[in-house]
Amino acid sequence: MRKRLSEMVVFVDPDRELPSGYRIEQGSGPYPYYGKASDRGLTTVDDWNIDGVHLVIADGVRSRSQKNTFLTHVVRGRAFVDSGYLAYGIEAASDAAFLQRVLANTDTTGILLDYFSPNCHIDRDALMGIEFYYPGEQEAAHLACAFSSCNAIAQGAADFERNALLFLDDAYTALINRSSSLCSNVSPRTVAFREAVLPSSGRDLPLCDRVTGCFPIVSPFGVMGMHNRALASGPAIVLGLKGSLPWILWSEKPCWPVGKSMYVDDSSTDLPLATVFCALRAWANEIRAGDISDLDHLKQTLCAVSLPTADGAVERFEQAVRAVLHMVELYREKAQAVTGVRKNYLDLKATGLM
Repeated sequence: MRKRLSEMVVFVDPDRELPSGYRIEQGSGPYPYYGKASDRGLTTVDDWNIDGVHLVIADGVRSRSQKNTFLTHVVRGRAFVDSGYLAYGIEAASDAAFLQRVLANTDTTGILLDYFSPNCHIDRDALMGIEFYYPGEQEAAHLACAFSSCNAIAQGAADFERNALLFLDDAYTALINRSSSLCSNVSPRTVAFREAVLPSSGRDLPLCDRVTGCFPIVSPFGVMGMHNRALASGPAIVLGLKGSLPWILWSEKPCWPVGKSMYVDDSSTDLPLATVFCALRAWANEIRAGDISDLDHLKQTLCAVSLPTADGAVERFEQAVRAVLHMVELYREKAQAVTGVRKNYLDLKATGLM
């Protein structure tokens, strides 16, 4: 059957003011943030103004950056929506992912007004008039059940990765303190980051320049897609800022780091790379929100980080860490495959081709 977007969502106009005196550069908290301060690195806050299942749609120049498609997020639970984004409540939670794909396949022509102007904005009436094929409540319920299984697989992979990295954090502490069976009683020799590592800068990759391939596109939010070329050889450590906190990701495959990031691969250092990854995580775990202002400050702070040099214990540790990170990569690929199947299925449904 054919439906209009206005039949399935309701516009929400929450209080859009952040708490008085809120310092953007120190933004952190449990609730996702969508708004104008996102451009300055704010991703989470300690306040919320929507609760439930919502479609959050980027307005104005943020939608324009998507090259004639809508930038949308599905928000489940509490979040803060500020100016620059539109929030729409969804009655049936099972429809959220489907409607997101509908908008991803909708041309913004005639809906995104004053396209080349700083006043570029979405015509909300035209947005609500979008028509699309809807599979019906029964099939939507079946989709919700199938996607629940997909979500469980993806969540299981995320849980495994989080727990594996916590295990590696503890193992690295044991290595430095020489308190495990992998280690001798002698502390490892160390060298400063600036003396042993030469990181390279990441590079932006607009949607219009992306060509589907086998190399992950890596950002502070994880793997954002695949490209047919890589900047960093694999394995690689990718570093950057998420808000005012450092983020560090291990990619076993060659990858393309995007945005304000830098990367370290085997061409950047002679040190054991997986051990360097653990050392950088240990450093990052000590950083508090607001300690680092921008990427240049991050680079300066990294210079003095101590990294262990290779010896027998470090080499054994490196082998063990590589094995754990390989398992993390396998789980991550499994989650990406399931997510890809769901996206392709929704794309076909949203266009009425299936």
